[in-house]
Amino acid sequence: MARTYQDTQYADGAGDDSEDGSVVDHLELVAAMTGDFADSQDIDATLQLGLARIARALRAEAASLFLRAPEDESTLICRACYGPVDVTGLRLSADTGIVGRTVAEQRAQIVRDVTQDPDFGAAVDAQTGFTTRSILCAPMRVRGDTMGAIELINKQGEELFDDADRRLLETLASAAALAVINARMADAMVERARLKREVELAATIQRSFLPPPRPDAFPIHGINRPAREASGDFFDIVERSDGRIWFNLGDVAGKGVNAALIMAKTASLFRHIAKTEDEPWALLHALNAALHEVDTYGMFVTMICGVLDPNDGTVRLANAGHEPALLRAQDGSDNAYLEAEAPPLGVLPELSGAPAAAQPMPMAGCRLYLYSDGLTESPGPDGSELGAAGLVHEIAAAETWTNGTAERLQRVIRSVAPADGPPADDLTLLVVEGASA
Repeated sequence: MARTYQDTQYADGAGDDSEDGSVVDHLELVAAMTGDFADSQDIDATLQLGLARIARALRAEAASLFLRAPEDESTLICRACYGPVDVTGLRLSADTGIVGRTVAEQRAQIVRDVTQDPDFGAAVDAQTGFTTRSILCAPMRVRGDTMGAIELINKQGEELFDDADRRLLETLASAAALAVINARMADAMVERARLKREVELAATIQRSFLPPPRPDAFPIHGINRPAREASGDFFDIVERSDGRIWFNLGDVAGKGVNAALIMAKTASLFRHIAKTEDEPWALLHALNAALHEVDTYGMFVTMICGVLDPNDGTVRLANAGHEPALLRAQDGSDNAYLEAEAPPLGVLPELSGAPAAAQPMPMAGCRLYLYSDGLTESPGPDGSELGAAGLVHEIAAAETWTNGTAERLQRVIRSVAPADGPPADDLTLLVVEGASA
């Protein structure tokens, strides 16, 4: 009957892999294991199957496969075992024992009598009742990276492991290492795809917090262009039944999903408080207190907000740590900057320095621009930061180009955003139009 790799036997000093039968057996075993690893959906189960095949082929009484712990590379964890004793999950220091020596030296070890090896530790035998006589151990190594080792214990009968066994185990250990790397890469790809879907969902939810476009005759318009899928900037427009219109523009100090979550919470709180509050500073005090009660992961929020009263054409404004608002005459004859009067939200329990109330500001013949620092910090024509003066220049050019409010904001954003990719920071711009003088 023809031999298979499961039936291969080695005599001490025999097993020269120049023999055609042994070479074929070895190639069959490598091919079978490689196929298992390529088809695997469960790396632990496949390592267990591969280890059993190796142990049977080399006629070992027991075998174990150790990998470095993902959280601590100085520790080796048994991820698969074969034989009468189950030591799966056993943790060993990576710098002790024969397995540790194999990993540290990155070369296979044949120990024909463990009692003569000073690195052999008998603690596991003492705990399990198994008697270790000899060990063959090979590193799991790919491109100089050693991630663990495969250990075979006690060749069956009175035989000892030989160089042919060592060469075969080295080959199989490398195949197992490659399989582990491929499995980890596949897991990483799945995780990246999952995170990408979550970020896309977060961005979709976040965009739902932005107000819908208004007719051009509406007095307040805003635009947001995020630097990533999710933005740390936001703005809102809240119409009340009494005719007054709340507006805000905020910026979370951070980027990514965490900033988006803080942004969503802040935007929700603002919309809720604005339905009943009449005073901008009172709204910011309440918003600051609410943010200070929750964990913001070390982030804070700058915000400028106000309320437009169409009955008398005034705006009352409050600024907590945000970029100054730009009050600009509609004919371009005059500009004024309204600076922050309180620290950002979420930093301190109280908004120290905040006025008791905001003063009404006549808006006839004026436009009030609110913007995030992504605009002023964008590169200008000479490569340096655009700055407030540069932003005024771009706004003036857009005002000359069109009378359409929403279209004017889009032109400003296009003028500062790169044409070949996303901006370096979120870009948000909002304008409040006063009645024509």
